[in-house]
Amino acid sequence: MRTLRFRHAGCGVGAAFVRVSHVLFLVCAWAGLAVMPVPGAGAGALGQAPVPGAGGAGEVAGEATQTPNQDALKFEPPAPAACLDAFALVSSWVRAWKVPDVGSPATADPANTAGVCVTLRLAGASGRTLARSVVMTTDDNRGDTLRRATLAALSEAEPKLPLEKDATRQARLLEVAQRVLIDVQFAGLPVPVPGETFDDVASRLNPGRDGVMVRSGEGSGAVFPASMLSMNITPAKAVEVAAGMLRLPPVPLKDLREKAGGSGVEVYRFAARHVAQTEAGGPPEILFRGGRVVALQEMNAQGLRDFASAMSDHLCSHLWRGTGAGAAPLGLRGSYNPLTDTFAPPVAPPREQAVAAMALARYAGLTDTAQDASTKCFGVARTVLDQLTIVHERETDPLASIVGAASWLLADAEITRVARARFADQPVDAEWDSRVSAFRVKAMAVLRAGVTAGVRADDVENREGQGGQVQPPAQGGVGPLDSTKRTVVWSPGIGAGERPMVACALAATAAASNDEEAKAAARAVVRSLFRDTPQGELVAAMPWLGWAEMALVDASAPIPSNEALRQMRALCWSRQVTAEASASDPDMAGGIVFTAGSGSKTAGFPTWHTLRPLAFLGTMLGDTRLTSDDELQREVLSLVTSLRFARQLAVDQDVAHMIRDPSRALGGVRLAVWEQTVSLDATSLALLGVCEGLHSADVRTK
Repeated sequence: MRTLRFRHAGCGVGAAFVRVSHVLFLVCAWAGLAVMPVPGAGAGALGQAPVPGAGGAGEVAGEATQTPNQDALKFEPPAPAACLDAFALVSSWVRAWKVPDVGSPATADPANTAGVCVTLRLAGASGRTLARSVVMTTDDNRGDTLRRATLAALSEAEPKLPLEKDATRQARLLEVAQRVLIDVQFAGLPVPVPGETFDDVASRLNPGRDGVMVRSGEGSGAVFPASMLSMNITPAKAVEVAAGMLRLPPVPLKDLREKAGGSGVEVYRFAARHVAQTEAGGPPEILFRGGRVVALQEMNAQGLRDFASAMSDHLCSHLWRGTGAGAAPLGLRGSYNPLTDTFAPPVAPPREQAVAAMALARYAGLTDTAQDASTKCFGVARTVLDQLTIVHERETDPLASIVGAASWLLADAEITRVARARFADQPVDAEWDSRVSAFRVKAMAVLRAGVTAGVRADDVENREGQGGQVQPPAQGGVGPLDSTKRTVVWSPGIGAGERPMVACALAATAAASNDEEAKAAARAVVRSLFRDTPQGELVAAMPWLGWAEMALVDASAPIPSNEALRQMRALCWSRQVTAEASASDPDMAGGIVFTAGSGSKTAGFPTWHTLRPLAFLGTMLGDTRLTSDDELQREVLSLVTSLRFARQLAVDQDVAHMIRDPSRALGGVRLAVWEQTVSLDATSLALLGVCEGLHSADVRTK
């Protein structure tokens, strides 16, 4: 698998969307004004200036940036330059595997350091963590936390090194020490956090940015922000872990605070400066929420193609490739848990597998996808579709639910389309065709049993003068079998969230069959969903309902839901986090926030749910009925900004240093910038979104 770093992926303004010259060149010009720097990195990896005051937790994304007051300045972590100098000291100690005695010259902590966390990992051993040592500043160790934390880390790590107890041990120890990845976090001054419960305290923490310290009497327990990321734990869990270090009784925080004797419990949050090596032999980098902030300029044509390629590689890596009992045709594995180095579930649900196959097929069908990559991805998509028809005892039958059947049919339709467009000269696989064709019939039966769109009785009476003959609808669905006159009935148990995908499958299969009755029924289902879904909730039906609509409309015909889709898009962009609003959290820029932002810090932050509408917003960009020439520049910028956020969620080399087996995670898309689980669903949706954006750019230049 290629290394996914994108550090030099055509960041120049002139590289913007090579073929969409005049429109996307302007976009990159705008992007130059909206560039998101790497906070606190000085002349960082992208050569950008640091964000003033970076390193603090900031406010919830979307709120206006305020002028820092004195309290905010106190929350800053130690200065970047001082932390880099301190890291160099730690590196020299680790490479020599020896820490100087207390009081030695040049061992003092950087100014305003309230604690240090030193983590050591062994490169080339699946990201194995050798040691993690935390030392918080007290009156007894003030100025000496860096040295003490490094000494403790070396002591913890040495027994875990792959060394024999013989005469060569010391020489081998120094050799292995050169391969140790060093990760140091420097805590700023702690600030008390109000709250009567641990959950209340946790809700005030910025995940991946704020550390937490619990103090009781003279003892303290602390969890640093990057440690939360590498352990993949929430702020609430981190508060519990910090309290557990003090062996506190499991009672409400309010009771602990009121403990007699003046030794009550207090909880603090602190900002931290994170300096780490992300690869063996590499230089130290100042990281932001465990990685780096992806610059908007990187989202040019080549950057998007590289992103899509990495995601496709990741999806292909989920394919079962075991031997013996493990060689069963199980399709794709589930999402990857970086903490346990496992896939959960071991076999992905049918819907997730089918959507992944659909995304791989769509990527394989892109004009600019290299032939070898296209062949590989198309082959995996076909394999997954086929293996879903063979139900193993460890799998769920796709036909057991209407969504399973619908998702399989959508993958089947996409694979069929791409086969005709790009692989028409491939030899016929009769066995594959036979299995897939038979399963297609069964899946269609499940679909039709789950929803019906019959003709209303009064419509039948009105047609008695026509001899009772079924008349096909006229252009756009208007005629004796007008879809608006059909009654749509859903089977019990089919939830509102499942219906858009079912409608999309009905539309896709009807459009492919040229069956006018099937098209009329599908139109009725689509119209009913647009009619019954509140405008503010339409985004949750994307991309499936949008694609269902487009499948049933001729290229030159008006789009019935044009206004509703435009309003849905406007709502998305109104909830998009801007670079200005996310000055304290620049990695959030471009994300779309669907929650109100009350109750917890994370409620106001964007997550992988941004990806749900993104694929169809890309489709809208390529259709002049939904995006006019006058609107194109504005809509391209909005879409590319959200694709930047999707890229921010992806695991690249700068994030992979915290993951046990980077090869299983690279190119995958996480659930959130603070949640390291690599999601099969999120990766598939992001790949569909990038593919639609690239395809639309191609369409608008023809």
